[in-house]
Parts: sequence; C-alpha cells; structure tokens
Amino acid sequence: MTRHTKRALEVCSFELGKEKFGSPPTEIENSIRSTEDLKKLFRMTKRILTATSWAELLDTP
Repeated sequence: MTRHTKRALEVCSFELGKEKFGSPPTEIENSIRSTEDLKKLFRMTKRILTATSWAELLDTP
C-alpha cells in the first residue's frame, strides 16, 4: 500500500462520513487512521453509502 493511497482513502472516508454522520468521535477517527488494510479502507469508503453510523462503518469486514 502506498502512503498516498491510504491517505486518499482516509480523506474520502472522513469527508463523506462527516457529511452523512457528522464529525467522528476521536476513537473512531483513530481506528480508521490505524487501519493498514487498503482493501478494508476501500470497502469502508464504499460502505458509507449504506451505513447508518460511524460505528456501523467500522464494522466493515
């Protein structure tokens, strides 16, 4: 995984998530930032379309 790809997925997740769920709690933000699995970050970004909360987003397999 490249650092830039990871950062781009984080930014997309945070910006889209903020629009839908509001600002994430610190523990959610830290959890997303600590995710090293690029495929999971991609799935999480897509799941924003169907998730109903930050917590549900973090439950992405």
